Amino acid sequence: MVHKLINTTLKIPNSLDYLPLCATFIENNAQLIGFIPEEVRAISLATEEAISNIILHAYAPGQYDIIEINCWQTPLGIEIIIKEKGMPFDSSQFPEYDPESLDTESQGLGLYLIKQTVDEVIFTNRGSEGRETHLVKYITQCPLEDIFPADQSEETSKSVEHHKTNLAIRRLGEGEAIEVSRAIYRIYGYNYFNEHAYYPERIERLNLQGQLDTAVAITEKGIFAGTCAIYREDISAEIGELEQAVMLPEYRGNHGMEQLLQFLREIARGKNLLGLFAKSETSNIYAQRALHRLEAHDCALLLGFAGNLVLNSDKGQNQTQRESVLLSYSPLQQVEKKSIYVPEHHQDMVHKIYKNIGYEREYLLPKWGKKPWHDSSELDIKYFYNTATAVIKISRFGKDIISKLKEAKKEVKLKQFAVIYLYLNLENPFTVTYFEKIENLDFFFAGILPNDPIGDAVILQYLNNIEINITNLDLYSDTAQALAEYIQQCRVKDPLRMLIDAGESNKLEFKSTLRWNLREGKKDIYIEYAVLKSIAAFLNCEGGTLLVGIHDDGSVQGIEIDNFASEDKYLLHFSNLIHHNIGLENSQSVHYSLMELEGKKILKVDCEPCSKPIFITMDGKEKFYIRSGPASKGLAISEAVSYIAEHFQG
Repeated sequence: MVHKLINTTLKIPNSLDYLPLCATFIENNAQLIGFIPEEVRAISLATEEAISNIILHAYAPGQYDIIEINCWQTPLGIEIIIKEKGMPFDSSQFPEYDPESLDTESQGLGLYLIKQTVDEVIFTNRGSEGRETHLVKYITQCPLEDIFPADQSEETSKSVEHHKTNLAIRRLGEGEAIEVSRAIYRIYGYNYFNEHAYYPERIERLNLQGQLDTAVAITEKGIFAGTCAIYREDISAEIGELEQAVMLPEYRGNHGMEQLLQFLREIARGKNLLGLFAKSETSNIYAQRALHRLEAHDCALLLGFAGNLVLNSDKGQNQTQRESVLLSYSPLQQVEKKSIYVPEHHQDMVHKIYKNIGYEREYLLPKWGKKPWHDSSELDIKYFYNTATAVIKISRFGKDIISKLKEAKKEVKLKQFAVIYLYLNLENPFTVTYFEKIENLDFFFAGILPNDPIGDAVILQYLNNIEINITNLDLYSDTAQALAEYIQQCRVKDPLRMLIDAGESNKLEFKSTLRWNLREGKKDIYIEYAVLKSIAAFLNCEGGTLLVGIHDDGSVQGIEIDNFASEDKYLLHFSNLIHHNIGLENSQSVHYSLMELEGKKILKVDCEPCSKPIFITMDGKEKFYIRSGPASKGLAISEAVSYIAEHFQG
């Protein structure tokens, strides 16, 4: 990629004879900007198709005109503007081309091919000035020397003279949007993740619409010193993102960013936003610390988020890796307690994040066996070409969710994007239903974001053939470090192993065997009773999981020690135990299956809260059990009567 923005122009007669010259012109510009050969050819073919359509359809026979082709390098790639004075054209009047059709003469075929090749196609009628066709293609790959241009690196490495001054903090004024874009470019080059920051007219429009609230810091002499903004992806969103946070180096040290952030927090409170979130680079501990001073709490770690490269000194070698960012959340007002559904192997970490933020959540179990009532899922996919990342949000679960996700993942990989971030709604029970299958698509935990437009969201991430060394990240808070360690485990550990490593709790218990007394080396009905006791306790409380074949220390015993002739015999024996002791009707709340871990089979028993009290009988006596911490506790008759009256209806 060239280091200075280029703008070149070619003028040709409206004749097909000049198309080869035009192709050479476009290809040379695309190569200079940094597109790979396949993209260069695609851009050239799209431009050639657009110009040939103009020559063939926009002019009367014998009409002469000059077609002007402007080739612009944009912060995100290339924009080709074709100017001509042919007859007026309305693209909406062309029929939408059906790719399943075999009709190669359709008027819509050329336009369809162009749209399939480039990222944006814009037609503009300019009255007496003629027409313009804009073709936009975003760049997806960028070599290291272009991410750190020599002149930019030299500028940032020079010692900067800091000016002590009082700063005035106010909203963005007329004509100041260009200063915001220049400041973003000066600090980030082309690597800032929100592309509207590079377009002054978009900044102005978004501020007018109320989707963006931009604040600026101005010196006593009226000089622009810094900026920060709150962005909402939708005007109805209940949270906003702090972005475009830039203080020019010469004006740092005047507490300008702290003043900007406080100013924006008051704007957010005035709009009744529930909270603000922000991204801070893991190579910049100072930005992380500044957010913590403003009561922001780390809630997610997005690996490989930004296109700029940072040093990775893994194994003593000076290598580079994509920049990662911390997501931090700052609550602005008290919110009502929500009910959420969290996969059990992530519950402990999710609970710690919510507790750190100061939010209280009720953790529910989904109804077993319940399927989405929609056949078709709805996925919202956003591509960020300047950072080569994609964000997928599931707005509706359907029965085809896994196949839809596979298709979306394949599409992103074909675009050679580096990372996918997947947002799932924790308020939707189907998130838990499909979570394990989604993780099997190589997505792994990143964190959470409360009050996202889709609801409280759990974020998963997928790395497309890029390596990120988590141990090299520079993290300020204990929460961030704990989150990094947990994410590293998620990348390498089986979800079931993660659940076991969390240890026994009020919702998780281990049993070494189903019926075999390890000490005496024989079958023992009291071992079976201990299993039934734990299941009954889960049913009488908030539900939980029993793992049979796991020692108290978390090591895998496996079911083989129970000496059944086959796995089918094992499952039949367990089923009979449940039916005879828990009851056929109540057995609908008990779900079990054999799972493999570390080369051995274990029995996983998931229990839903039961609608009526469950008693089990041993030695002719009925007993009533509940969970008390990591153990099952038997209640005396009076205690059981009181508990049942309080927790069960009817």
